[in-house]
Amino acid sequence: MAKSTQQDEKGKDSHEMGSAKLFVAAIDFGTTYSGYAFSARNSPETLYTCEWRNNNLLSRKAPTSVLIDEDNQFVAFGFDAENKFMASLEDDSDSDSDSDNSDKNKSKSKDVFRYFSRFKMELHDKAVNLKTFIKDQNGVEMKAIDIFAFAIRYLKDQAIGKLITSLKKVETKDIHYVLTVPAIWDDQSKIFMRNAAEQVQITRKHCTSVPDAIQKSIYKESVSCKGQKLCVKPRHFGLFKSTIDSIIKHVDKLLKHPNLSDLHHIIMVGGFSECELVQTAMRQKFPSKKIIIPDEAGLAVLRGAVLFGHQPKIIGKRILRKTYGIQSWPEWDAELHSDTKKCELMELIVAKMSFINLLSKGKKLKTAILLDK
Repeated sequence: MAKSTQQDEKGKDSHEMGSAKLFVAAIDFGTTYSGYAFSARNSPETLYTCEWRNNNLLSRKAPTSVLIDEDNQFVAFGFDAENKFMASLEDDSDSDSDSDNSDKNKSKSKDVFRYFSRFKMELHDKAVNLKTFIKDQNGVEMKAIDIFAFAIRYLKDQAIGKLITSLKKVETKDIHYVLTVPAIWDDQSKIFMRNAAEQVQITRKHCTSVPDAIQKSIYKESVSCKGQKLCVKPRHFGLFKSTIDSIIKHVDKLLKHPNLSDLHHIIMVGGFSECELVQTAMRQKFPSKKIIIPDEAGLAVLRGAVLFGHQPKIIGKRILRKTYGIQSWPEWDAELHSDTKKCELMELIVAKMSFINLLSKGKKLKTAILLDK
């Protein structure tokens, strides 16, 4: 268990605006790696994060991998799931080479285990709902919400166990959960994640969802390896150029927006921000900006989620990514509505299926407001 403390004098008096629970536990369900962190209400900036061990490796996050058995029951998550699955493949290989017991060993199959790895990536380009399916290592489908629920339940149970070990007298009813979701997901996908959480008894009353920023890999089809390591020769570091160029292009586009004309600092967070290649490219492209990379930038999402659970009003306003409205059938107005909308309804001339704009894209909106229109 690792503990880190961050000081923010301005935020010390605002935790009473957040969750009334004694503890906040954040679950960062990532594309490649996942993790959790927590802190107490009376000391929200003292964050505890878990450390997973895998051979000689020490990590604050575990691979987003789920292993289930042939009866679709949960077996393992993270490094444990990877190791057990790799061991099963090696056992199958050894069995196939044993000619004396070939008939007996043919009954042994790697299908005994079903392995799902980086499955969150598969949902980025799909319309996610309760009927969405994802495939295991052999192409056999299973409901996505069940796999997500397995992963969330594991992280939840691990967080509770470590919280009890670290802080002793803790009851599950005293914990408020914060679940991160990808910023690029639409509202339907976020509802999907909430439904998966509810499936493992993380109810709406005890859970808050916040978006995270993720970077989609473009090398899924061009790189393959066995195990967990990829060796790259120095001359092949151009492998990352396309991804880095995309990041630079996106940031450059953002900085050209009129609202960001007076921006002087860029804060880099997330696992990829720890890459020196990305850091160098950012400094070279934006020499007039001060590039800030906090310690352990890869844990920024988790830390932010925990602090958000304690102090939700620390985010004063949000900028709407979409325009929101409702369908209506108002009285037809020649100056407002086209002739194609004109129809008769209950002896009235109305504009059929008209969109009534409530909130426009790009509008700055205060949190927790009630719209009356």
